[in-house]
Amino acid sequence: MSEIKNYSIRFNGGPIVADANPKVRSSIHLFDKSSKMVGYISFYEEGADIPKDQATPYVSMNLPVSLLHSVIDVLRNENPIYLVWHEHFSHAYLSTTQEPTGEGPEDGTEA
Repeated sequence: MSEIKNYSIRFNGGPIVADANPKVRSSIHLFDKSSKMVGYISFYEEGADIPKDQATPYVSMNLPVSLLHSVIDVLRNENPIYLVWHEHFSHAYLSTTQEPTGEGPEDGTEA
């Protein structure tokens, strides 16, 4: 489990070069507090076969592009957030810690 401190986002235009996966439309690279990349999330076109997550050499999580905005929202608004590799099920996930229900922005404004 790695706590995510920084991230970078890449959007892929088309057509994509032949040696790249043409179904990956965006990716987010995830970094720990020492700016070491610990994993990335690839977002696949709707209808594409999404490969299984992997953990070598980085945690590689694969999702449909429809979840891109939700993942960006979590990365922007939640803290702490972790990238976790679940060895038993061979998949990755993003996770927060337990939070109280009804929690809104700290400045008291509506979300």
